Amino acid sequence: MPSTVRVAIIGAGLAGRQHAEAYATLPSTRITVVCDVDRARGEPLATQMGARYAAGVDEALGADVDAVVIALPHRDLEEAALAAAQARKHILLEKPMAAALAGADAILRACRQAGVNLMVGFVHRFRVELRAARALIAAGAIGRPVMIVDRSRSAMRGDHPGWIWRRDVAGGGNLLYTGIHGLDRMRWLLGAEFETAYARTHQTFPGADVENMVAACLTFASGATGIMALTRVHFPEQHAWDTEVYGTDGSIRIRTGVEMVCAGTRIASRQRVEQDDRFLAEAGEFVQAILEDRPPAVTGEDGRAALAAAMAIYRSAAEGKPVRLEPAAP
Repeated sequence: MPSTVRVAIIGAGLAGRQHAEAYATLPSTRITVVCDVDRARGEPLATQMGARYAAGVDEALGADVDAVVIALPHRDLEEAALAAAQARKHILLEKPMAAALAGADAILRACRQAGVNLMVGFVHRFRVELRAARALIAAGAIGRPVMIVDRSRSAMRGDHPGWIWRRDVAGGGNLLYTGIHGLDRMRWLLGAEFETAYARTHQTFPGADVENMVAACLTFASGATGIMALTRVHFPEQHAWDTEVYGTDGSIRIRTGVEMVCAGTRIASRQRVEQDDRFLAEAGEFVQAILEDRPPAVTGEDGRAALAAAMAIYRSAAEGKPVRLEPAAP
C-alpha cells in the first residue's frame, strides 16, 4: 500500500484552488498534475504546486496519478468522473456530483465496477460546529429530531463563476450551486432519508435563466420535517447560513462559521468556531480512506441522495405539488 497519494487537481477555478491549497499541506499527499482547459489559469497553479500542467482530463490521468479531485462546471462533472473511474483513479467529486440523476447513477456504477473510492465534496460536513451538532443529535441530546430549518442568504461575489447562472452549464441555479450543501446538511444532521419535497423557486437575478431563490418543505422517513430558505441576490446582502434543529427534548442552533448552541432538558452545550479547516479536513479524510483501503466518510450515495432531493424540489416547483424523491437505481 502506498505511503503517499499522488493527486491530480482537475479544474483550477475557485474550488480547484481551495482544494489544491489543502492537499499541498498534507504530508501523505503530492499534487502531481493540475488540469484546466484554460492554460492561463491552470499553468500558474501547476507551477505553484510543483506539478505538471495538463490541458485535458485524459492527459491528466497518467501513471503519475493515484487519485483525482474534480472541480469543474456541473455539466462536465460526469464525463470527467467516468474517465477517472475507467482509468481506476480514486475520485473526490465536487457537488452536486452531476447535473442530473442519470449522471450520478452512471458515476456510481462506474466506480463500483472499477473498485475505486468515490467521495463527494460536501465540505460542510467537516465544519467543527456542524460535527459537534451531529454528535449531540446522535447521542440523543435533544431527543427525537422533529424539525430542521436551514437558511442561507448571500450576495453574488466577484469571484463566483458566471456559469452558475446558465442552465446549459450548471443544470440548475442556486439550489445546485449552494443549496445542495444545505440538503446534505439536513440529511446528515438528522441521519434520516428524504421522502418528499414541496417547493417554489424564484428568479430575480438579471440575465439568469435559473433560480436564485428557493423555498422548500421536505419530509423525512423518520417523520421529521425540513424547511429550506435559500437566497442569493445581485444587491448587497450580509452573508449568513443558519441551521436550527428542534427535537422532543431540546434544540440546536448553528451559526455557520460562528458557533453551535445546544439547549434542552438533558444537556446545554456551546461550541465556538476558532478556526475553519474544512477543506484540509476533507482532504485528509479522502487521502486517509485511500491509504486505509476503506470507503470515505462521505460517499457517492450521499451525493446521489442530496441530488435526488434537489431534483424533487425542481419538479415540485414546476408541477406545483408535492413530489416523492426518485429512488436510487438498483
